[in-house]
Amino acid sequence: MLRRYALGFCLALGLSVPATGQDSTEPPPPVAAPRVSVMAEELPRAGAVVVFGADKPLGLETVKALAAANKQVIAVLPEGADRAPFAALKVEVASADPLVPGQLKTMFTSAPVRAVVTAFDAMGEKPAFGAHGTRNIIDATKAANLPRLVLVSATGTEDGVDLLPWYVKFLRGDEIAAAAAAEEHLKSSGLDYTIVRAGWILEKDVAGAAPALQDAPAFSWITPTGLARLVAGVVDTKATSGKTTTALDPERISLFSVIF
Repeated sequence: MLRRYALGFCLALGLSVPATGQDSTEPPPPVAAPRVSVMAEELPRAGAVVVFGADKPLGLETVKALAAANKQVIAVLPEGADRAPFAALKVEVASADPLVPGQLKTMFTSAPVRAVVTAFDAMGEKPAFGAHGTRNIIDATKAANLPRLVLVSATGTEDGVDLLPWYVKFLRGDEIAAAAAAEEHLKSSGLDYTIVRAGWILEKDVAGAAPALQDAPAFSWITPTGLARLVAGVVDTKATSGKTTTALDPERISLFSVIF
């Protein structure tokens, strides 16, 4: 809620001052880049896909998308979280705290698991487990000899920083820096990984064009359902193994396109 008020203040400030070429409140239009196919050959693996942050909109929609594709899923929730949204999805629900490595080890060794999905920053707010929990998830995945991890990260890491509107840099600079550290830790882990970067995830779904993955960094706003479908689509796709991709919604590349 605090972030929402801060964003509104920043928008009002941006509207009251004429923008120059150096002080633009919006990123440049995304550069055309090859799109990543999610219909490529699937990886030959058995077991469940573990989804962390399933209590958040992005995590819940990812679970739904995987279940709709007839994937075996384990949705990970904080202790005491509402399990009602998963009752009709025919997925397993587990509780584990990423800040407690022992709980991750128990969960990863209690049932066959073939892939892990986790979002560093699902809603413009740091999850309860934050950067340390993300690192623990990566380490526990490696220690359990699980082959693959899909990380939802943030646009603005590495060469994407110049694409960010000034208000995103102001509001989310610390989270983006921590997401960059999580990406580097994942890349050095030796796991088969895919990183999906997203600009800013909306709090709820609204109608619009279907987003797509591309290789070049870009900034856009994106809905939880749109991003979740992209994330679910890369879990078993060879074409995205070892790659860093960007989720782009071409109809939401500016704040004005989200508000109006």
